[in-house]
Amino acid sequence: MNNKGLSLIELVVALAISSLIITMLSALILNSMKSYNKQSLNADLQNESQVILNSLADSIMESTIIDLESNANKLLLYTGERDVNGLFTTSTGKCISWENGTTLYRFDEDKSNMQPADMPGYIMSEYVKSITVTVDESCRKEKVEVDLAGNETTVVYYTNPIVLDVKLDIEKFKEKTTTTQKVRLRNTLTSIKINGTTYEVRPSYEPIG
Repeated sequence: MNNKGLSLIELVVALAISSLIITMLSALILNSMKSYNKQSLNADLQNESQVILNSLADSIMESTIIDLESNANKLLLYTGERDVNGLFTTSTGKCISWENGTTLYRFDEDKSNMQPADMPGYIMSEYVKSITVTVDESCRKEKVEVDLAGNETTVVYYTNPIVLDVKLDIEKFKEKTTTTQKVRLRNTLTSIKINGTTYEVRPSYEPIG
């Protein structure tokens, strides 16, 4: 019987092979964990995006007016008439507010009357990278109208029902997701204010005569 033990070289080779196998297994487990964490985070972002969009839709659908200021760095949307104190005259009136790098809020009164340290708004999300709200192009119309003096003017107006396009980008732990949603207003509007300009809102059909 050969009772000779492992030589030093055999022991070193065995340790090297074991280390290589452990390293490969560790890398495989680590990559699997990273992939799982990424998929889990993406699922969380998708869920949060949908919750935000659903909450926005609930706030916007019952709008009695639309006063909208929206660009790449700012969103300010009023959905109801306000009195001189900035309070909404109906229970459905809301103020949706977001500025680049800040939290997305929903207020029950005009935020311009509040102090930054005194904001009692409802936090909709702290992970909004970008959000834009625009009026769907299907609602925008142009028509050449002639006045009594025979002068022609191209009039831009919108038609009911108003549809808003919401685009939302959220970012969390360097993972991003983009979602969009169309929100159709339930109430009939007579005017709409977009980035400081007020437009007439007409029926979706033009009466004959």
